Amino acid sequence: MTEILDTPTIPAQTEAPATEPTGWMSPDGEFRNGTPDGIQALLDKKQWTNVGQLADAYGDLEKFKGMGEHLVIPEAEDAEGWNDIYNKMGRPETSDAYELKYEGDIALDDDLTSSFKQFAHGLGLTQKQFNDIVGFQLDAIAAQETAFGTQLDTTKAENVELLKQKYGIQYDAKMTSARATADSLGIYETLNSKGLASDPDIINMLATIASKSGEDILTPASPAPASKSPQEELAEIQKNPAFLDKFSPNRKELMKRYMELNTVIANSGGQRSNR
Repeated sequence: MTEILDTPTIPAQTEAPATEPTGWMSPDGEFRNGTPDGIQALLDKKQWTNVGQLADAYGDLEKFKGMGEHLVIPEAEDAEGWNDIYNKMGRPETSDAYELKYEGDIALDDDLTSSFKQFAHGLGLTQKQFNDIVGFQLDAIAAQETAFGTQLDTTKAENVELLKQKYGIQYDAKMTSARATADSLGIYETLNSKGLASDPDIINMLATIASKSGEDILTPASPAPASKSPQEELAEIQKNPAFLDKFSPNRKELMKRYMELNTVIANSGGQRSNR
């Protein structure tokens, strides 16, 4: 009879050890030997040691570029590629589709506006960029005109004081006479619009003209050059950049000559300039 204690002991079965993958990435995501050269160069550069770092880097890339469609910068000469970029960024389909929205008081020339729309479309400007640029330029012009108006008012006040000191009690009479002379020559509105109606030099010249109004021929302070007729010299002055630019330091001298020539032409029976 076999005793229970004599029963043969059955050896316990043990599990066979798991076989570890033999690839270049370990089961826990660590990179190890055998990584392809191209990938290894990237890992060395970024100092990445596991797949978690690689996943984090890709997540950061999506935050930067977004998960949707991405813009690919074309070559400089790729006109079609750039047009596609501009359109995706919000450029109107055509230049005349830009809508100019400006609430200031500056008058806009239609031809100039149309030309700028074409220029803006070629640059790929969006509607907002177009309005921002135009608005900035027009606001700058408005500010410049305001500054000029303030300066002009100050200059007029200073000129009045100078003339009152010179003429004393005859100031009102001299100003009335100068205004009448300017009106008779048809130049008062031009002088006034250019801020010269109260200029002491202009007033003095008009006063001199008025004092000679009884003479048959008015002789200008400096005669026109013999090589040119008064009409020719006047035409040249009207084309002179200093005459066209109200801020030019040489403009006052040109205006004096301009008025003298108008006087000569008027008294010789010619046609005065209405500028």
